[in-house]
Amino acid sequence: MTWLTRLKMLGGILAVLALAFGLTLLFNQRMTQAHSLSASVTAPTFDIGSGYGGIVTEQLVEDGDPVTAGDILFVVSSSSLQQAVSQGSAPGSTVAYDLDLETGTITYTAVSDGYVVDLAATHGSYVPDGAVLARVVSEQRAVEGFYKLSPVDYGRVEDGAPATIVLPNMQKLEATVESVQVETEDGEAVAVIRMTSDTLVDPALAALTRDGTPVTAQVTLRDDGILAGPTAAALAFLTKIGLR
Repeated sequence: MTWLTRLKMLGGILAVLALAFGLTLLFNQRMTQAHSLSASVTAPTFDIGSGYGGIVTEQLVEDGDPVTAGDILFVVSSSSLQQAVSQGSAPGSTVAYDLDLETGTITYTAVSDGYVVDLAATHGSYVPDGAVLARVVSEQRAVEGFYKLSPVDYGRVEDGAPATIVLPNMQKLEATVESVQVETEDGEAVAVIRMTSDTLVDPALAALTRDGTPVTAQVTLRDDGILAGPTAAALAFLTKIGLR
């Protein structure tokens, strides 16, 4: 056997070993990823509730309008408030509305930055006691994903673990696991994982990150295997050279 043949054989063996090692790392990396059954963007929603019934004399917002905390949304002339005052009651204002006991008017304001949805109170309409005039969806954003995990994999989900959110336009956002809970769905345990990302509140992505927008989400599980170190090093190298 000539040296050239030996070198070719050695090169072939090394190539096979490198391929096998690479595929092993890829398989190990895939085993540390959990993909959502379903996921969606969530945002805190605040009801603008009618403390006292009356007639809407001013309507300053429409559905979808952006608002800032403290912005005036509605002014209501309330016969219920006037009646309560005449009977000796002295209700106080709250962060959500300001009461003018002398005129019997109620000024409703936004309690959070966000946008208006479910507008029910319009200029000239009557709103009864306890009615919801509108809702304000906060600018805060998170993603909740549902996952079916084995008991072992559930134990590998950690708060603060890295995650990836894929928007409807296929744009990927880096995220972090904030909390993990368990719910029962059709008799089966389902992990509900909440993720946060600063990019979710980027104004440029507002149309893709509204409350209820469907997304997909991938969570990185803790790697307990012997290949944890080599896999992390290989992925870091691929990221550094722009192949990942």
